[in-house]
Amino acid sequence: MSLSIAETESKNRSGVEAKGGRPKLTVKDFKGKVDPDWCPGCGDFGVLAALKQALAELQLQPHEVMTVSGIGCSSNLPGYVNAYGMHTLHGRALAVATGAQLANHKLKVIVTGGDGDGYAIGGNHFLHTLRRNVDLTYLVMDNQIYGLTTGQVSPTSIRDENQEHALRKRGKRDQSDPSRHSRGSHIRSPRIHRAAKTSGGNHQGWHPAQRLFPD
Repeated sequence: MSLSIAETESKNRSGVEAKGGRPKLTVKDFKGKVDPDWCPGCGDFGVLAALKQALAELQLQPHEVMTVSGIGCSSNLPGYVNAYGMHTLHGRALAVATGAQLANHKLKVIVTGGDGDGYAIGGNHFLHTLRRNVDLTYLVMDNQIYGLTTGQVSPTSIRDENQEHALRKRGKRDQSDPSRHSRGSHIRSPRIHRAAKTSGGNHQGWHPAQRLFPD
């Protein structure tokens, strides 16, 4: 488990200060200290860009935001955002995020992860977080496979897809649709920042959004 700390200087990187003493932030102000190591063309880049754009448009300060993730390629996202962040255990991101939000109601808590982390190993936490209606946003990057382990099927894997080596071990099964169980939506474009803006504004309670893209 790792923790990244947000920059909390009185001025942003460009030195511009907004009315009321709050720094006027841009997308660049939310850039993390390290660059993403995702594969070229990965859909995770679009989610990261959209999230930073949403935070800048909402004019949230880095110390007012916390990103939480589990394990997987997409779960590296907190390290790429200039905000409070926790890279937690596999499938446990929602549990940690719930504790953070309950401890500090002023934080805008955003959870990120993949379909395997969120719907398989973390499936039970997904249902209980939904039931509790915790005030947080859950961004799921769903490529319908365990990309990090190169082909292990996930709950959203399409039945009879060409993943023979994985299917022989796990067996063929129907694809599940977790969005049916929650007040969320499938997001098929980089405009996922609209979902982040909604939750970062006046929206209260559980707000999941699922970004679909091929592996």
